[in-house]
Order: sequence, then structure tokens, then C-alpha cells
Amino acid sequence: MDDNGVSFRQRGVIEFLVKEETPAADIHHRLQRVYGDVCMGASSVRRWVKHFKEANTTIQNQPRSGRPRTASTEPKKKRVDEIIKEDRRVTLDAIATKLGIGHNAVQEMIGSLDYRKKGHPAARLHSASHRSFDLGKN
Repeated sequence: MDDNGVSFRQRGVIEFLVKEETPAADIHHRLQRVYGDVCMGASSVRRWVKHFKEANTTIQNQPRSGRPRTASTEPKKKRVDEIIKEDRRVTLDAIATKLGIGHNAVQEMIGSLDYRKKGHPAARLHSASHRSFDLGKN
């Protein structure tokens, strides 16, 4: 399985913070502040903290048995980019539905394409997965 660039970078940060003896919960909060919606979950952070505390040094995911991930393919990533360019206020729900993939896969692809979300005052009134996002390149 190929490592997603954002996840790979987050594991590097976790490794560094584990060496500084930062608690897993604090690591997760710091990752959330920096990576926002593409931040890995708290349970994944705890798993990687345990991995590094056990003196493992690799930040690569270990190969797993089972069906490989197919949502984050290059053609789908290109299609996400095209959808965003067609309508810069498109929602994550709309992209996920249009491509038949999950929200996490869409979020990862958006993160790897270096888009950022632009908030607007009314955005606080809507749930995160349903509000419109004005996505612009950094």
C-alpha cells in the first residue's frame, strides 16, 4: 500500500514528539491544529506512539493482508481536482457522492492537492461535512 503524503508527514511528526516524550493526546491535538480535517484519528496517533515507544523506527505502514485501498487512485485524484476547479464552493459530500468514495478519501486527496478551506461567517452554522467549502490553492 502506498503511503499518503499527509499521513506519512504526520507519522514523522509523531516520531519526533514521542522522542520529546509528548503524550499521545497532546500529539493528536497539535496535529489537529496543523492538519485540520486531514489529521489522522486519535486511535491512529496512539497506535503510532506505541509503535515508536517500542523502539521501532520506520514511519512506513507495514504491508497488510486483505483488499488494497482503491479510493485514492491518481485518476480519482485528478477528477477531484477537476470537480473543484469547476465549482470552487463544492462540498465534500458532493465530491464523495459523485465519485462513490468516502469522505476520508476525498479529504486526503484534497490535502494532497494542496487545497485549503476558506471559511465564511455562515459556515459555523452548518455541520462540517455539509457546508460549502471555497477551496483555493495555497
